[in-house]
Amino acid sequence: MTPYYQRVRKYLALTVLFVALVGFKILHRRPNRPVLVKWTALAKVEAESTRLNRPIFYDFSADWCSPCRQMAREVFADPEDAAFINEHFVAAQIFSRGDIDDGNVRGEGGELMKKYEVENYPTLVIAHQNEQPIFYRGYGSREKLMTFLRAQAGGPGESK
Repeated sequence: MTPYYQRVRKYLALTVLFVALVGFKILHRRPNRPVLVKWTALAKVEAESTRLNRPIFYDFSADWCSPCRQMAREVFADPEDAAFINEHFVAAQIFSRGDIDDGNVRGEGGELMKKYEVENYPTLVIAHQNEQPIFYRGYGSREKLMTFLRAQAGGPGESK
């Protein structure tokens, strides 16, 4: 066998192995669980926050962001965590879709991104009325995020 055919066989074998690994990963993904957080429309979030006397929980996420998807699976789809968020916050999601907005969210969501200086995903903002916003950037783990949210549920400077 000539060196050319040996190289071709080698590259063909590597290509088949790569395709098999990618296919295995795709087929064995964990299925997405439904998100249980009740997201409020941006146009209604401030009025709802005032009416319920709850802080606003803004979730700035993107469809291409792996930590965002992990947070959605582990927190927003968890019945206990979602119930806690729904009970203590008025939740609103500003979601960037790379195929539509190239990361430049337009309209009210884009204005909020500028207001809160969102540069990375995920960025969570807790906005208490007439108080400075509190930021949680990135997603380390479910436990860290829920500890943060529990501390913010009582109001600025309070922990529950």
